[in-house]
Amino acid sequence: NLLLPNSPYPYQWQGIKFLIDNDHALLADDMGTGKTVITTVAFKIFIQQAKIHHILILCPPSVLYEWKRHLDDWAPELTSYLIRSPQKEVRKSLWKTPMHVYVTTYDMLKGDIENSILSKGSLAHFDVVILDEAHHIKNMKSKRFRAIKQLQPKRRWALTGTPVQNKIEDLASIFEFVYPDYLTSFDLRPEQIKERIKPYFLRRQKKEVMPELPTKIPEIIELELDEEQDVAYRQAEAGIREELSALGDKVTKQHIFAKLTILKQICNFAPDRKSTRLNSS
Repeated sequence: NLLLPNSPYPYQWQGIKFLIDNDHALLADDMGTGKTVITTVAFKIFIQQAKIHHILILCPPSVLYEWKRHLDDWAPELTSYLIRSPQKEVRKSLWKTPMHVYVTTYDMLKGDIENSILSKGSLAHFDVVILDEAHHIKNMKSKRFRAIKQLQPKRRWALTGTPVQNKIEDLASIFEFVYPDYLTSFDLRPEQIKERIKPYFLRRQKKEVMPELPTKIPEIIELELDEEQDVAYRQAEAGIREELSALGDKVTKQHIFAKLTILKQICNFAPDRKSTRLNSS
């Protein structure tokens, strides 16, 4: 009696089974393999079996409407709502409204917990909490991470196509949500982490599950920096060289990655130009 608009691919059924079989799960398939569909079908099955009643999905703002679209397509019988109103009273009312699926952003949840818009009693209201693009919680010292840690679901699922962005600790941070206190300080070596989380971790590459796709043909297009970017880039580069030289042997990969991020941002927009465009939009 599972009504679906399309039949999931075999590898997607494997992902659905993976989530259903695990209260703690990190689904790390490549981007574009349908993690949203896999997850929606998995909790739809649970709801039909009356094993769960309330789901919370946390994601960055860029994918809020993607979730709503998939929910409308793959589970139209479920009540769902995007909690994103700038009005506090509206959000407070929505948090109290019975529905199957609540979808909001990481920072909206953080703010609503900090401002008691989402009551402490409601933190245990959700049977399943799903983190989409879970690499957004890789900093365990952030207020965002601390807010999420207050949630008390029985089932914890995380989705990301990039479980390790810069360092293995990124994966450990995500797993601190997925399975709190499961990893210890003794598990923080790459091979130990991979072996320890293996039962709760599923990652498939697109080329493995969609072999019919044509081979990627990379095309490199070089763009010149405009005058403002060029000046800002050279100034930032000079300052970064001085900072790293001053650190000497204390320089770490994290220092370098952080500085590269600054240079990458300038390649998108010169600092002043960025704020001007944002304000005019």
